[in-house]
Amino acid sequence: MDRLPAAEAFAPYSCTIQHPYPYYYIRVRNYLVFYVVIGNVMEVRRIVYSRRDMPKLI
Repeated sequence: MDRLPAAEAFAPYSCTIQHPYPYYYIRVRNYLVFYVVIGNVMEVRRIVYSRRDMPKLI
């Protein structure tokens, strides 16, 4: 995946809930793919339809 070498170069997704690792996201058509970076691993946490209420889900 091309995103992995620069996974943390993008702004983290800001939400009201505090998470141990910041969430980042990728837009893929009508979906948002949320992931975290732990060490040198990019871990996908959620795939959500983009018209959903994000603050309640993340």
